[in-house]
Amino acid sequence: MHNNAAWTVMAGNFSADQMLQRGRQAFEQGQFSEAAGEFSLVLLSHPDNLDALRFRCEALFRLEKYQESFNDANQILAVDPKDRVALNRRGMILAMSGHLDEALTDLTQLLQIDPDHVEGRLRRYWVFMRMRQIHPAEEDMRRLLIVLPDETAIQMTTAECFLQSGHLASAREVLSRVLDREPENVAALKYRGLAWRHLGAPEMSVDDFSQALDVTADDPVLLVERAASLIELGKRTFTQKAYRWAIEDLTRVVEELHSKLTKPAVVYNIRAQAWTFIAQRAWFDKSGYRKALDDYDTAILKEPEFLEAYHNRASLHWHLGNIDNVIEDCTKTIAVKPDHVEALHLRAEAYLRKKEHDKAEADFNTIDRIQDGMAEDAEKLREENRNACDSLRGGCAGHCH
Repeated sequence: MHNNAAWTVMAGNFSADQMLQRGRQAFEQGQFSEAAGEFSLVLLSHPDNLDALRFRCEALFRLEKYQESFNDANQILAVDPKDRVALNRRGMILAMSGHLDEALTDLTQLLQIDPDHVEGRLRRYWVFMRMRQIHPAEEDMRRLLIVLPDETAIQMTTAECFLQSGHLASAREVLSRVLDREPENVAALKYRGLAWRHLGAPEMSVDDFSQALDVTADDPVLLVERAASLIELGKRTFTQKAYRWAIEDLTRVVEELHSKLTKPAVVYNIRAQAWTFIAQRAWFDKSGYRKALDDYDTAILKEPEFLEAYHNRASLHWHLGNIDNVIEDCTKTIAVKPDHVEALHLRAEAYLRKKEHDKAEADFNTIDRIQDGMAEDAEKLREENRNACDSLRGGCAGHCH
């Protein structure tokens, strides 16, 4: 970096316009360090040159010199509070540093000035998601879909947002748009498969996961998800065929693709469910129950605090009449997650079966307290989302409900 005297000499050799032009050329070529230097030369002789400040603010941001970029943005906004470049960059830096409320103020002001500012709306969506304000986040993504109707990255992000917030039909619709253009987009097939399954159409879900597996046959995640959809399909068709297909997928994962697994316990947990359903539908062969318990045991051995496996094993013990095992598994679940309502309820029922009424009543009372607290939290979150929507002043206030 040049010292101030050297900068002054260099600045004297060129006009401000020439240095600004050189800086822009360097910036367009991705030479952000050189660009920042040229803009700094301009600012030595013309400290109030907003064009130079804007470009240097942007160049410094690209160089990840966030504090210096933030300082430039502040200087710009002191002169022009509606400058889009400065609002965008300051909002992004504030968001990245965790100052979400301040970031939201800058980004909202930016979008009031320029509603179609893609980067600003994407960043505000991210801020809303960090703040757990799902509905206004959705509105930002809906607006981006209008601005960029054929942009795959935007559509995929929007679909993920819809999936997180439970708007499954909207997610499926967006993903179908992507797949109309890119029929072998594995991520889109996967997410649409998830949407179909949760929408109660497991046969469509199985089709999407199967298409994705035609593209990438050795993906254990896709095999596990298809197995989960096959189990849902089995529940609807009342036949063992779908369950056995699910077990084939899961067995292939644990026997051939185990090295690619990040959470093998999940696979055993899902396979145990398939074995359970097969045993329930088999007139004479109940060995599936033993296989299910073995898989639950393996899942818990691999992940000792796997609550879902504990609860599922407790439910199977309840079905088999093993009341002491029910209480043991539920107690382990509740020790890790004291507000696990399902485990509390199942343990209370087991206590009633054993005629231990005081213990059962204690569990039922705990459930009542938890549910009252959940209702209060849900109402608080709804109010926060309503307030966030209203604050957008013409943005999503007219659309959020």
